[in-house]
Amino acid sequence: MNAILKKENVYIAIKNEDLRNGVNSKEVESLIYDYNDKDSVYLYGGRVSLHYGSAEDLVNLEVDGIQIQEVYHKDSSLSFKKNINLSKAAAFLNQMENLGIDPFLENYRNQLRDFKKELEIKAEKIEQEQSVQFDEDRLTFLTSLKKFINELTCTIFCLLINMNAGLDNQYYSDAYNEIINLYF
Repeated sequence: MNAILKKENVYIAIKNEDLRNGVNSKEVESLIYDYNDKDSVYLYGGRVSLHYGSAEDLVNLEVDGIQIQEVYHKDSSLSFKKNINLSKAAAFLNQMENLGIDPFLENYRNQLRDFKKELEIKAEKIEQEQSVQFDEDRLTFLTSLKKFINELTCTIFCLLINMNAGLDNQYYSDAYNEIINLYF
């Protein structure tokens, strides 16, 4: 079982564990997400969604339609990883549970802004080095770095236009549950 469970307002990631004999994963009360049974879940009144990623222990996490992504370095270039592992998703859900969704998004945005500033400084330094001594490999890295900074700018822009509605999470949850119960 690769799943996320919730117990006493704490999200727990379960990876590569088998349920005891006779226990059906659909019967587990605190089951939030399971790759086999619940591969798409909406939480906090639909503001947060978890969807099956590209593997059993990976998920796509979206908040207000904005995908939470992880930055990784591969083949001398930076890129976004759209799938995050269950443990990281559970950690993010715990932050949302304890701090609220809007503070989580604000923190995420601020971290991306700070990271972007660091990358811009690094790109500027590489450009200055290139003007003194040209290096083809450094130029390739600089090009990929600028491309990534542009992607980062687009993500930050999405987070900037996502405005805090000023509603408590409970209002979202109540409205969502009422609509689901009435019509579905």
